[in-house]
Amino acid sequence: MRFSVYLIQEGNRTITRIENVIGMIEGEVEPDGFVILGNHRDAWNFGAVDPNSGTVTLFEESYRRKGGNLGEALSYVTGTLRKWVEENREMLASRAVAYLNVGYAVSGPGFYAFAIRSLMNYLKMLIKDPDNSSQSLYDSWVELSNSSQPEIGRLGGKGSDYASFVQHVGIPALDMKFGLDEEFLPFNYLPYAQELEKSIEELENETSGKAINLTSLYESTEKLMEAAIKANDQRKIYGPSEHDNYGSKYFPGMQDALENAKSLDTAESWRAVQHEVWRVSRAITMASLVLNGELT
Repeated sequence: MRFSVYLIQEGNRTITRIENVIGMIEGEVEPDGFVILGNHRDAWNFGAVDPNSGTVTLFEESYRRKGGNLGEALSYVTGTLRKWVEENREMLASRAVAYLNVGYAVSGPGFYAFAIRSLMNYLKMLIKDPDNSSQSLYDSWVELSNSSQPEIGRLGGKGSDYASFVQHVGIPALDMKFGLDEEFLPFNYLPYAQELEKSIEELENETSGKAINLTSLYESTEKLMEAAIKANDQRKIYGPSEHDNYGSKYFPGMQDALENAKSLDTAESWRAVQHEVWRVSRAITMASLVLNGELT
């Protein structure tokens, strides 16, 4: 027997102060590093899914983890995360390992996951299905999706809580519905480099016929590819689209300059595109040096 319940809420719209709630469970292996689980508390719509299902899951997770053995510390944050990130930028840049967005945890059947490229393979082996100890959540997802390779969406845009972590501080992040003591965290950067290579090819088509030299971009990405294979500042090379709060672009500064150049079609505007090419090339080269251990 199934029942449907309809609720009507009546409330007053007032501007009030909101307080951030922050909790920490200390780690034992790497207490100075921590993984952050976070969520906002305001609801744009009814709120049962976003954010309340995420908030309940976040609190339950903190309750279950308390007293357990952890490698890194776990930090739980709810409230206005963008402000919190701005106020703790330096600390987060030096100590945060990753951010898990818990905006909405339960929403109908199935499983959905989004991550930056370097976390995608790591996500596949990250968690076990709580209802089946012999099968990973990813294996269950394969069965539910009727696909041997269910899609992990690319995390992007600036309309959610992870935006401040990914695009302003460069912290790896993932978002899902339904131990690390190495010099480099065990994220797979190769898919990231491959995605950049595809994006350069698309950019070459968009700048065809213009005096834009992409050689430095190709060379720096090749170095990143080599470094990623060996190692098996994201902000300049991956970020939100200026025209779409929930979309994302590779080479965001370059894309903005390119749109401007297409509109104005002046020598100066196209020189600005070339300048962005050089800036991105330098950022990718620096990332390669870090992965190769040549820059710390």
